[in-house]
Amino acid sequence: MVTPTPIRIPRLPIIAHTRGRLDSLELYPFQRLMEEGLAAIMVAHLEVPALDTTPGMPSTLSKPVVMDLLERELGFQGLVFTDALNMKGVANADKPGEIELRALLAGNDMLLFPQDPVKAIDRIQQAVDSGIVPKEMVDHKCLKVLRAKHWAGLQLKRRIEPLGIVADLNTPQAKQLRRSLYADAITVLRDRNNVLPVKDPGSMLIAALAFGDTAGNAFHRALGRYANITTIGVPKELHRDSLNALLTLLEGHDL
Repeated sequence: MVTPTPIRIPRLPIIAHTRGRLDSLELYPFQRLMEEGLAAIMVAHLEVPALDTTPGMPSTLSKPVVMDLLERELGFQGLVFTDALNMKGVANADKPGEIELRALLAGNDMLLFPQDPVKAIDRIQQAVDSGIVPKEMVDHKCLKVLRAKHWAGLQLKRRIEPLGIVADLNTPQAKQLRRSLYADAITVLRDRNNVLPVKDPGSMLIAALAFGDTAGNAFHRALGRYANITTIGVPKELHRDSLNALLTLLEGHDL
């Protein structure tokens, strides 16, 4: 019996642009924000060969990205956060404890969602005791965190009354602002066949796929207000025979 070959998603998104392109486009908004006093930044789990030539190196664990680029070249002095260290994009890079140590040595200040916090603390303590992590680095990063807490006013004890707090935070004005932010954030990147806006959806046979999610999610329910739509949930990894069956199922749909 032959096991079907699954269609696999790469572990790390790869940003394959040249350094010149990164400097002129992708990094430009961050540079401007830093000039305006950006207080913190999060490093994504990406592979960027133009910044670090080590194959498969997550940018979160990369000293050339975090320390050399952000701190030295761009002059960023705010807090540097990792993305979640339990995500597969970086969790497969090493064992718990070693991942957090590598993230710290790369230049990050805040390590989010370690897989095993106890192992992470123990390993970093060992690295400090052995001199792998200089005590001056720990002092510097602690001072950055304390400064950020002081800037946020966390030293001032203010009791928050929890009674009715949900309603206080979700006023009609706040809900309208949220809807406006959602609407203004949606951008059509490409519409080669002039599909949008969908004209007369009630007369069309439409199928909506949800990759890595179940059919009938919030987006599908919203679509159902406009037309009778076939909703299909699709796993993230498809075997070839499952893909062929899906394509057959979609035949005859207009959209």
